[in-house]
Amino acid sequence: MHSYRVLVRKVVDLGAAITEALDFLLYDFTGKHVWVKPNLLGPHRPERSVTTDPELVRHVTRELKRRRASAVWVADNPMGVHSELLADFLAPTGVVEASEGCFRDIAESSVLVPLKSRFAAEVPVSSILNEVDVIVNLPVSRPTHSPS
Repeated sequence: MHSYRVLVRKVVDLGAAITEALDFLLYDFTGKHVWVKPNLLGPHRPERSVTTDPELVRHVTRELKRRRASAVWVADNPMGVHSELLADFLAPTGVVEASEGCFRDIAESSVLVPLKSRFAAEVPVSSILNEVDVIVNLPVSRPTHSPS
């Protein structure tokens, strides 16, 4: 039988909330290669609440570095975009800048993974999967509004 733990908090101070959430994981990031995976559905500005908030990315990236992760990569491949200009495509999200030099184009190199399927013998996946120890998936959070 599995045991699950859930941390639920009303966030007032984003930095403190990120520290608390990573503490709650009880995971030692020291020396680890970490993929911070925001949800970047397309070139949408943060106020549209379509993509992960750039401030969440900034705080998580900084906290992972503070916890001595040996590598922190912020990456997503929205809609399978294959472009030398992925960072430019995603610039309106604010996440590229918020990653403070940790943004990575994961479409740049892929490996073929064999499948046992009648539809396809193999599928390409980003090689980042073979390079990381842990993936930190970040949600798209929508602001809540109090009734007037």
